[in-house]
Amino acid sequence: LFYLDSETFSLIDYEDYRLYLEKANKMTNPIWEKSYSFKDYYGLPDASPESYLKVSKGLEDKEFYKKFVKMQYQEGPIWEKKARNWVAQKFFRCYTSGSNLYQINECAFLFPVGEFTMDLLNWLVVSEWMYA
Repeated sequence: LFYLDSETFSLIDYEDYRLYLEKANKMTNPIWEKSYSFKDYYGLPDASPESYLKVSKGLEDKEFYKKFVKMQYQEGPIWEKKARNWVAQKFFRCYTSGSNLYQINECAFLFPVGEFTMDLLNWLVVSEWMYA
């Protein structure tokens, strides 16, 4: 759920909701539960690009990164493995600070953008190697 300033259309905050499937399958009317508010979870004044950059820079800190990963994976079964992986930490930092593949590659010290690079990035993000 996104909250925008009615005059500037700037992003003020966003809220994330989750649905627990096991619980929902037992109900006739599933209940969506609020997972978090961006502003509240990270203690920021808004959800502006400047605030998002603070989150991105915060990923360099090990404890902040754990907090980020915990929410990113909704406390699912792999979040603790992901939180211990320094390679994943580096890539999350690059993904959240770059606005295109060239910037992400430059941050992650990868080779020129191309089809192979896209395949490599996708593999790194999804593979078990990133979770180990």
